[in-house]
Amino acid sequence: MMISPALVLAPITKSEGLFSMLAKRTFWERMTDQCAVLSILMLQVLVLVLKMQVLVLKFHVLVVDELITNFNTGRTKSYKWRISQLQNISKMLGDKEKCIT
Repeated sequence: MMISPALVLAPITKSEGLFSMLAKRTFWERMTDQCAVLSILMLQVLVLVLKMQVLVLKFHVLVVDELITNFNTGRTKSYKWRISQLQNISKMLGDKEKCIT
């Protein structure tokens, strides 16, 4: 005799239908039903987590594709320019160290 998860998880009340139905079942039968319900809920949570991970991976793929596309347009700055900017920042920090701290 299988009962619905809602009845298994519901608190035992004095209502005749639920009370008599649960009273006829042994403790271990109720525990087995509750474990089955919890297992199903855990599997549903796992499926949701996996779906979220897939969405995150798809997002990362889109970002990388966009970065590659932008780089291939030639609109990005050269390596030399980037190094000179970093050197200028380093020099500025050294010159203005007293003002910064």
